[in-house]
Amino acid sequence: MQESIPSFPVAFHLEDIKAIQFTIPLPDPETNSAAAFTAEMITSVLNAISVCGVEYKAVQAHGLSTHAWFEMRRRIPEVQRLRELAFEVYRQRIELAISNRAIEGWLEPVYYNGQLVGWKRKFSDSLLELQAKRHIPEYRDKHTVDLQVSAGALIIPAAAVSEEQWLLDANSRKRVVNQSEEPDDSSHT
Repeated sequence: MQESIPSFPVAFHLEDIKAIQFTIPLPDPETNSAAAFTAEMITSVLNAISVCGVEYKAVQAHGLSTHAWFEMRRRIPEVQRLRELAFEVYRQRIELAISNRAIEGWLEPVYYNGQLVGWKRKFSDSLLELQAKRHIPEYRDKHTVDLQVSAGALIIPAAAVSEEQWLLDANSRKRVVNQSEEPDDSSHT
């Protein structure tokens, strides 16, 4: 009995990427030449990100400069949005894998005297607990926070400096306050 592995559809299609105006020559500091990204390259990198979840590895696996990729992302907001979508696809894949291992389990071979005699379904109790805490409020850790606040002020002092510096600062503040008061006309004779 073999377990079926779910197949993941390609998240990004070339036709969608071609709709974006993005072919901008970008300077590549590593080769000192211009790197132009094609729709095929961007599609392939986005799909790689949605599979591996590590952007720089996806870029480098396609023989592209990470600097040029990041610069292109910065200049073209639509590519940045698609990158975020690729990471969302990756997160969903992780969620599916967690759920499968917690609820569906996986098959492990059982051997006797060096011979395969069957399969045993195993489950991850810790992943099931995480799923329960996420989806069933009764299983969540109970935390209480006291939100009652009485009148008052919270004073957070700045980092202390030397005592001499503190005294100089205090005296300069006193001078500023004294100078802002109206001068007495009787003192000017």
